Amino acid sequence: MHGQYFPVRRVALDLGVDGRYAWGDRATDTTGVVNDPVANTGGTILSAAPGVYFNTGGGLWLFLRGQIPFVKNLRGEQDVLPSFTTGIQFQVL
Repeated sequence: MHGQYFPVRRVALDLGVDGRYAWGDRATDTTGVVNDPVANTGGTILSAAPGVYFNTGGGLWLFLRGQIPFVKNLRGEQDVLPSFTTGIQFQVL
């Protein structure tokens, strides 16, 4: 779930919550038999997801987004750290 605010025409500030729930991974052996769930996989994550978008002209936008976990209910020994992505988006309509 995200919302955006446009303080000026070519800049959008984005704030949202990203989340995921995953069952533990399953593996099959060489005979095709499904084994028990793989250790240290699966769980729930909720992250604050701030971002900023810059319009370079027309439908072309550059963006920087982050995910900062605030709920981590993971199975086994695993962790999720904050992450950041940057990219290009083109809006056709």
